[in-house]
Amino acid sequence: MLDPPKVDGNIACKMLLGAAIGEKVPSGGKPSKNAIMGFGVVLDLLDKDGLADARKKGHPWTEACLFDRSSIVSDFVPASEVEDPTSLEVYLEKDGEQRASLTTRELVLDVSSAIRTASASMTLYPGDIIGIEVAGTELDVKPGSRIEAGISSVSIVRTTLKGGRTLEGS
Repeated sequence: MLDPPKVDGNIACKMLLGAAIGEKVPSGGKPSKNAIMGFGVVLDLLDKDGLADARKKGHPWTEACLFDRSSIVSDFVPASEVEDPTSLEVYLEKDGEQRASLTTRELVLDVSSAIRTASASMTLYPGDIIGIEVAGTELDVKPGSRIEAGISSVSIVRTTLKGGRTLEGS
C-alpha cells in the first residue's frame, strides 16, 4: 500500500505514462532504442489553490506541484515486455467510478518526442522517470478520494488522499 500524500483544498490529479530511463542520454544527444527500461503509471497531483497563490506572488507554477509526494508512481513493466508503447490500454477510476479508458495513443507527446524534449536541456540518467501526460485524464480530487490507475492491467497504482497538507516556505 502506498503512503499517500496529505492534501487539502482544490487538488487536480493527472495520469501520466511513466517512462523509466535505462541508459544515460547526454544533454543534446540522441537517445538510443534502449533508452527506456520500463513503463508504469504516474499520478501527478497539482495544488490548484497553491497555483493561484504562486501566480499572485510571481513564483513559478512548479511551486504548486513540487510538494512532498506530489507524484505517486506504480511498479514498472520492463520495456522488453511492451511491444508497442502507443497501444497500451490505460484506465483511471475515482471512487470506484471509471473516468477514463483509452490507449497511450492519447499521450500529449509520444515517448520518443518526450525523451528528445527532456534530453535537449538536461542529461538523463538510468532510473530517471519521464512522465508523459495521457490526454483526458485530469480529475478534481479531495481528501478521501480513492484513485486507481493502470496500464494494460499490469502496472497499477491505488491511493486514497488524506487531508492536512499545506505548502511551506515563501
